[in-house]
Amino acid sequence: MTAVCGARNAEWVRSLGAAEVIDYAKEDFVGGGARFDVMLDLGGNRALSDCLRVLNPKGVYVACAGDGGDWFGPLARLAGMALRSLFSSQRLWTFVAAPKQKDLLFPKVLVEVGKARPVIERSWALSEIAEALRHVGEGHSRGQSVVRVAG
Repeated sequence: MTAVCGARNAEWVRSLGAAEVIDYAKEDFVGGGARFDVMLDLGGNRALSDCLRVLNPKGVYVACAGDGGDWFGPLARLAGMALRSLFSSQRLWTFVAAPKQKDLLFPKVLVEVGKARPVIERSWALSEIAEALRHVGEGHSRGQSVVRVAG
């Protein structure tokens, strides 16, 4: 697995299982010559064409976020994916979480037996919600932010 992140997070993503880390401030993953079978795009801040350029011909691109920049949000990216998928051997998917209680049982078991571990950056009191949203909105979170509703 190859991860693209800033130098501040390099060791952290290695500890999560990345075999290779590309520091986006020093190297452009598009120009490095590597090709990938699957790309899980968590940031959505690179052009779709850049991402597809490094994907193998039968590769799979999964968008989990999309930079929209305006009130349309990620709709332009999703429309571009739909159009490109008509003319490509690459598969383009979107991932939108809509968890149900039964769907959360499997990851719960993985955490309980030590096969997975949640990465929680910080726990916030409900009274700190504005600060928490500002922090997450800056795009530099390392893991999940949890808001405590009671206690």
